[in-house]
Amino acid sequence: MSETRRETLLAQIEGRTLVDVFHETCDAHADAPALVERTADGLVVRSWDGYRREATALAVGLRRLGLEPGGHLALALTNRPEHVLLDVATLLAGGVPTSVYVTMADEQLIHVAGDSGAVIGVVDDEALLERWLGVREQVEGLHTLIVLDPPEGELPDGVVSLEQVRELGEHPAAEDHAELARIRHALRPDDTATLIYTSGTTGPPKGAMVTHRNVLYQLAALPTLFDLQVGYRVISYLPLAHIAERVVSHYLAIGRALTVYFVRDIAQLVETLQGARPHLLFGVPRVWEKVHTRLLERIADTRPDAKRRLAERAVAIGRRRAELRLAGEPVPLALRLQHALLDRLVLAKIRDGLGLDRIVHVASGAATLDPELMRFFAGLGLEVLDIYGLTETTAVVACNRPGLPRPGTVGFPLPGTQVRIADDGEVLVSGPHVFAGYHDRPEATREVLEGTWLHTGDLGAFDADGYLRITGRRKDLLVTSGGKNIAPAIIEDAIRTRSPIISQVCAIGDARPYVSALIALDAEGLQEWSQRRTRTWASIGEAANDPEVSAEVERAVMAANAQLSRPEQVKRWTIVPVEWTVDTGEVTPTQKMRRATVLERFPELVGDLYDDAR
Repeated sequence: MSETRRETLLAQIEGRTLVDVFHETCDAHADAPALVERTADGLVVRSWDGYRREATALAVGLRRLGLEPGGHLALALTNRPEHVLLDVATLLAGGVPTSVYVTMADEQLIHVAGDSGAVIGVVDDEALLERWLGVREQVEGLHTLIVLDPPEGELPDGVVSLEQVRELGEHPAAEDHAELARIRHALRPDDTATLIYTSGTTGPPKGAMVTHRNVLYQLAALPTLFDLQVGYRVISYLPLAHIAERVVSHYLAIGRALTVYFVRDIAQLVETLQGARPHLLFGVPRVWEKVHTRLLERIADTRPDAKRRLAERAVAIGRRRAELRLAGEPVPLALRLQHALLDRLVLAKIRDGLGLDRIVHVASGAATLDPELMRFFAGLGLEVLDIYGLTETTAVVACNRPGLPRPGTVGFPLPGTQVRIADDGEVLVSGPHVFAGYHDRPEATREVLEGTWLHTGDLGAFDADGYLRITGRRKDLLVTSGGKNIAPAIIEDAIRTRSPIISQVCAIGDARPYVSALIALDAEGLQEWSQRRTRTWASIGEAANDPEVSAEVERAVMAANAQLSRPEQVKRWTIVPVEWTVDTGEVTPTQKMRRATVLERFPELVGDLYDDAR
């Protein structure tokens, strides 16, 4: 069955590239809105025809700046229309775009720019330009920088504004159009459509070569599972250097003529949601955790008390109904009637307040969503579907289906995708969306690709009904001195999701007699939590030493332990006196913890947790 579905989908995309799909969409939906951004002057909307005209002009400009077919361009940009315009322009010019996390340290920027062989770098503003001028000094071949919001005055040599690039290609000559047409027809499905750099949790980031065929297979497979109608609205707010955001708000937009609303600063997300009223929304677990916390706080602060009690009852009734439905059990008539009334009076207003009254699909990825959160949102009428994928699989490997989600799992494999579990529990994947390998890293490629099978490094298992469950990372597996194999992610998620003041948890136990944990506080969550207690702290370090904070963390640990097996339970823990951030290196831009960095940075705290065991 899997092979048949695969061949059917492959036949739909045979011989085509993303550039072909882009032109087809622009032809079919020329006047429809494509790219939308809220500015101080109001909404700026680009149609699909305008998208193509601007991308074409930029492509000509990039070629005149020296971007040759096969050349690489690095995009160090926030989520804004120009990001995807330049991405597509690079493809039209025959180049390979690489989106770069703007939060990367200078050393990482130098590595990515050099490893990718970027000849042109694009940055947002003066602050990033200063950093990239330093990068350019260290990277041979990086000859030109483009700045979108340039500083006043004369620009340094080798630096141009985006407006100047537009002017270079504003009036393409006949030979320019002929050259772009030649480049389009020379492109092949197995050519690289983008380099996506891994988050670097276990070493320097590696550039995954994602091909046109990889992308188009996802664009063919996903609409067989999800309602993705032409013109649906989607929000782009997570970094486009992340494969999931790139697929959802860039590639799917091109494939299905979606309207994309851009959010440069995540603080503007709620405002954008309320204005856009999206049909599709993707987030990572940390986003849903924050939404959950804020909703509960908003309900707790509702006045008068009668209105608050009604809201609490509506949430409780919705949750009970969701629990039964998710468990496949019948919902009693009385509960159905109560829910229908409270949904109209309360829950619909909550969805409307969030800007999610028109939502069709809500998805979560990067890590499995806590089942309690899935039940909570289902109770509000928001079916959050867990999705599993990797950079190396062009995002989706498996996903929960609409109407059939199972909490704690990532659903079923994508149509045409083969997934099997190796003898040691590792998840192996084969399919047309598996990447072509790591850029200039043949040895690293051979380590993960065995024939057509990708070794994901994730541990997992199928349940009796065929749902896939991800249990941890193979390299992260803890083996206690008593010989127990423990997946730390299960422990970390169990603790982190039980308190709004906890940002990250690092479970420890490899070659140790028991499991312990380092716990990092969340500055934003701590501030909101403290306001309800009229307490303030001058720093994270001061809060870490507060008995009330310690009591809250202990409550979360004990609650998690009650759900864990005895070997998994955390015996000792300590609060780290600093926040873990992207800038300080403990977490990646997608909020994945760098375990090795944490353990290297806090050896004394780890040692203290095992003093009595020495």
